[in-house]
Amino acid sequence: MSKPNFFIIGAPKCGTTALCEYLRTHPQVFVCEPKEPHYFADDFSCLQYVKEESAYLDLFRDAGPQHMARGEGSVYYLYSNPALNRIKAFQPDARIIVMLRNPVEMLPSYHAQMLYTVVEDVEDFAKAWDLQEDRSHGNSIPRGCIDSKLLDYERWGMLGHRVEQVLTMFPPDHVKLVFFEDFIRDTRSCYLDVLQFLGVQDDGRTVFPAVNERKEHKSRIIGYLLNNRVLIENLSWLRAMLEQVGISATGLKNSIKRLNARKTPRKVLTAEFRQRLTATFTDDIRLLEEISRRDLNHWLSGKE
Repeated sequence: MSKPNFFIIGAPKCGTTALCEYLRTHPQVFVCEPKEPHYFADDFSCLQYVKEESAYLDLFRDAGPQHMARGEGSVYYLYSNPALNRIKAFQPDARIIVMLRNPVEMLPSYHAQMLYTVVEDVEDFAKAWDLQEDRSHGNSIPRGCIDSKLLDYERWGMLGHRVEQVLTMFPPDHVKLVFFEDFIRDTRSCYLDVLQFLGVQDDGRTVFPAVNERKEHKSRIIGYLLNNRVLIENLSWLRAMLEQVGISATGLKNSIKRLNARKTPRKVLTAEFRQRLTATFTDDIRLLEEISRRDLNHWLSGKE
């Protein structure tokens, strides 16, 4: 059975979903479904789609000899304590892709995603940011939050520190850093760079549709019900009944999600809050700048 040989390990809201979808249609690339099994992230057990190696390998059962690159895109591997070690032990020659973005831009988008998945219930990001200390002590945790670590926004923004850890585990030529601003500005060039990194040929793709855009629920009640794992598990009888009459419960759920979703514009941060965030991440951005040998002064401007 084929084993994955590349992993897109984060960060969230940096284009990982889009890249996985673009790669999925490449004739020499296999991306598992779901793209985020989080198998190696034992410390995020609530996110693990599979927990046994046999079940994980089964996600790649349809990969054939033509698929020279086989992989997945679990964004919390970048932050998981055991994941990198487990990946290294599982696949020593793994290719690692890390997608990066100015944390001052990334985190508001991540907060919006947490709202959409009902992990978060505080709509103002500045207020949610200020709740981090209280939440670290188990207070003010939303009812729909499956793991309070998901609301540790400062942790998700420390990208330089995380990339430094990756490079202690894997050789530099097995790690590809992709910056979101490049990915948006010239998607084709970034895509070709990734294909070369994975050792596969150019498939001629020139169209790169938007994927995983910022969205919100038309009805938060419906959104909560669709994302409440305990409730869904307790309705296993309904799933069985639907499938008996030829209706996919997963397909029905996804259809309702699509009907209940609408695009939402990016909210502009106040100048004061933006400067606070920039100050928080300055040292870490400088570390990433040193590691990547890339000028990131524009991340530190404190302006939109």
